[in-house]
Parts: sequence; structure tokens; C-alpha cells
Amino acid sequence: MLLIAVLHVIPDDDVAKRIVTQMRDAVPAGSYLAISHAVSDLQPEKLAQLAALYQDKVIVGQKRRANLRSRAEVEPYFDGLEMVEPGIVYLPEWRPEAIDLARGLPEVWAVGGVGRKA
Repeated sequence: MLLIAVLHVIPDDDVAKRIVTQMRDAVPAGSYLAISHAVSDLQPEKLAQLAALYQDKVIVGQKRRANLRSRAEVEPYFDGLEMVEPGIVYLPEWRPEAIDLARGLPEVWAVGGVGRKA
């Protein structure tokens, strides 16, 4: 299952968790769940502004969040799964060899992970 850049547009934590749980429970053992999720950890003030702008344009008429979820709030989506290395990390850490360090580290506001259902 691929939940790439999806969950951060669901403002209600309980709804997002329920969606992930139901999908995870529905697939057979040996299945993988990949999630990427924008997070507020690195620059909370800037991301609160961006999240508000995005929500105003995309999530019209729905409940808004004050900010994006943190990495700690994303981690429970993988409960009960065996994590694939390198775990839940900022996206460039999945393929660090692809980063051009001469240009500096990229500004990243998203984490990702892959878990396997036992």
C-alpha cells in the first residue's frame, strides 16, 4: 500500500489513524505499507503558514489543523509493522548517496517509512 503525500491532507488525527489501521488490517501478511508525510518538526512556524495556505486552497470546508503533524505523530501509523531500514526518516535519508553534499543538504519537510506486516 502506498500512502504517499496523502495523510497530511486529512486534518483529523482519529480519521487518519482509522484509515491506516483499516487498510493495514485488510491486507495479508507479507504486505508492505509505505507512507510519506509532511511534518512540522524542522520549521514549525514556516510550516504552519504553508499548511494554512494549503488547507485554505485545497481542504475547503473541512476542519483545519493548526499545523502539520510532527514526526512523533506519524510514527504510530506503523504500529504492528516490521520497519524496513532505515526506518521512519526524512526522505533524503532513504537514498543518501543521491544527495549532492556540495550543494548542501536539501530543505526537507517530510518523513517516510516502509513497514512489513508480519
